[in-house]
Amino acid sequence: MRKIAKMFCLLYGVLIIFSIATAGIPIPVLDVPDLAERANLVAIGQVISVAQTDVRTVELNGTTSRVRVMVGEMRVDHSLKGTLNVSHLSFEFDLPDVQIGYRGITQTSYRMVFLKKTPTGYSFVSDYYPSVVAIPGVPPRDAELLDNISYQLEAVVKDSRTDIPQKQEALYALRTVRIPAAAAALKSALQEKSTDLQLIATAALLERNDISVIQIAEAALTKRSLATSSYLFHNIAYAISQGVHDDRAVPVLARLVRLPEVETRRAAASALWHTHSDSAAAALAAALNDQDFEVRFYGVIGLAEITGHPEWRPNMEVFHEDEAKYLQHWREWAQANYPAQGK
Repeated sequence: MRKIAKMFCLLYGVLIIFSIATAGIPIPVLDVPDLAERANLVAIGQVISVAQTDVRTVELNGTTSRVRVMVGEMRVDHSLKGTLNVSHLSFEFDLPDVQIGYRGITQTSYRMVFLKKTPTGYSFVSDYYPSVVAIPGVPPRDAELLDNISYQLEAVVKDSRTDIPQKQEALYALRTVRIPAAAAALKSALQEKSTDLQLIATAALLERNDISVIQIAEAALTKRSLATSSYLFHNIAYAISQGVHDDRAVPVLARLVRLPEVETRRAAASALWHTHSDSAAAALAAALNDQDFEVRFYGVIGLAEITGHPEWRPNMEVFHEDEAKYLQHWREWAQANYPAQGK
């Protein structure tokens, strides 16, 4: 089971938040609450300049690499965390010649930066995620830090002057913030004209087990518009698989588990299992006859947990070795309880 979850996570990371660098070296995934907690200073403003000040050779992931030492200067409009008595600040960061996921920061960009104090000034909390998108003219609120960060990101999504990539970046950052203000910001994105933005927000909400958007997900996975980027379907499948466990989603999941795309069926079967609800039993019984091994596995373990028979709940390795035994048992059970599905 852990192997399957890891597979979904890697898929999501590669396609969406780029958790694999171009050199094939794994890097952390974005986690805004972690960045905020570790930061001594969370500042918002415009990057005025970025310049190289030195070059040095260091060991990175066991390989000797040339690293450019960079210094950025920022005009600070607001500080969400930490005390700053000046309107400008400088920070130092490294940019290796080899592509390992370090992002740096772009001159003239308007950003929210996460900085830690060093003996000589400031540096990024994370070289992989030094900052997130922001826009001018959004004053901080009298609220907790993560609420303030969420409000700033929501402003990016709502602003008519921001482009689609900026709005996408804001939504991916909001996805990692699990508080009501972030959920409200994600829901506001459902009003955007861009289908891509709507689906990014939908996936993020489903990860929180917010099934108010389950109909949007069903429509997207059922119709599969050719104009929609394929990674968004992966996002939604991942979110359903890992986030949905509300039994009110069972009717939709029961329809999704019958669709042609195997990734969708796997996600729906996994979610049906996670509901631990008697109402999911019929759909899980139908999953026993699926062409895909993983869908059948979810059907078996889901039924075993719902009916309270742990002796008939194998792990994946055991199921792989003796699948016929478990399928026979649960198909007989399904035939007795749900004849239409057990055939």
